[in-house]
Amino acid sequence: MTIECFIFDWNSFWINIIAGLIFFVLSILVSTWLIPKYTVRLIRKKNKKYSITKIGAVLQELCEFLSDSPYRDESLYSQQISVCSRKKDIDNYRFIALCCINVYNDIVFPKMIIAIHNYYDDRNQNELYKLVSEELNRLKEFRIEIERILMVHSLHIDENIIQKIR
Repeated sequence: MTIECFIFDWNSFWINIIAGLIFFVLSILVSTWLIPKYTVRLIRKKNKKYSITKIGAVLQELCEFLSDSPYRDESLYSQQISVCSRKKDIDNYRFIALCCINVYNDIVFPKMIIAIHNYYDDRNQNELYKLVSEELNRLKEFRIEIERILMVHSLHIDENIIQKIR
């Protein structure tokens, strides 16, 4: 009858534990930092055309809102700007909208305040209430339209990207 003695190698046991711990920590870092970074970059690259469309639609609504405003002043409407996408991305370059007010000019915002004040200045109370109610309704419609545009375009993710993420 032979008795076999099992000798446990503690040195290799602790080396395996430490090596496993190092690889475990490295895999946590990779999975929490590198994979989401790569995934977001891939989504942005694939959805660049759709994000340009979304931003263009929002800018178009804003230009339309400014064009339909009841506040008219010669100095506000003397300069127009055209809104286009970036020329760096020549594949997606396109005309977006024509804005009747040059919003890049620093003097436009004080002039708009003066034009709005002059528009409401010589009105009676009933007419003022009616005009402010109409403007409030116009702002609500503008908000709803912007929310609709953002909702429709934000839900688009390409099926191929979803398959690569899984």
